[in-house]
Amino acid sequence: MSYASDTSSDQAQQLQRAALETSAAVLQRQRRLVQELAQAKATLDTVAQEQAHALSLLHSTLEASPDAVAAVDLSGKLIAYNQSYVQ
Repeated sequence: MSYASDTSSDQAQQLQRAALETSAAVLQRQRRLVQELAQAKATLDTVAQEQAHALSLLHSTLEASPDAVAAVDLSGKLIAYNQSYVQ
């Protein structure tokens, strides 16, 4: 074997080792990101459930009032009202 052949073989091994290390690092980062996304989704699901419950409670409270109740946004647009308001 010649010196050039040995050097070429060493370079190929170094490149292969570097490629494997890079692949391992990318895979590890990908796994962390998947875990972070799963946690973010779980948090988002929890918040969505809490908001749905709060909205349901608000709607029930609004409808339970015998008085006419209406809500408007900052521009004066009617955004919520109860059945007493309609009658």
